[in-house]
Amino acid sequence: MSEEITTKRCSSCKELQPRSDFNRNRAHVDGLAHRCKSCKSAKAAAYYAAHADERRAYSLRYYAGAKDDPEYRARAVSKATAWAAANPERRKQIERRSRKKTRPQITAAQRERRHRNPDALRDASKRARERLQRGYVLQILKDGTCLDSSDIPQVLIEAKRALVQIRRVERDYNSSSKDATSSQG
Repeated sequence: MSEEITTKRCSSCKELQPRSDFNRNRAHVDGLAHRCKSCKSAKAAAYYAAHADERRAYSLRYYAGAKDDPEYRARAVSKATAWAAANPERRKQIERRSRKKTRPQITAAQRERRHRNPDALRDASKRARERLQRGYVLQILKDGTCLDSSDIPQVLIEAKRALVQIRRVERDYNSSSKDATSSQG
């Protein structure tokens, strides 16, 4: 007796359309919105176009105040950190895509900077080696492997840093003991 209704009339365009062309709305008796998806999109686009200046002004006011607000900044950082922890694979995918997109611009800027001031680059590299900065340790780990920086876990980076520090202490100890032996003899 009860036939399932497969179509619905849009209240905007007045056309009879399949139920799949309507968004869900549990507040309505049939569980569907009263406008079809295309009419809803058209109405939203028209609204955004008509109110573009107001929306832009609101955004500028909101973010101008928010960027100076330490509480807003803390909330935003904690939210982003939580999302990154909950979605590690998606985060890696986004990082790779971003790196791939910006890589040519970055390398061109780096080339220009190296060309203009080679001494500064040498000094920065020396400081990175002395301090065992993350990038330097990552480069040591990546050399001779096909690993990407995002594939290397932080634990491995810390372990390699500790190993390099031990080797440096050992080298310094051996060189100082050789110096002491040669000065006595």
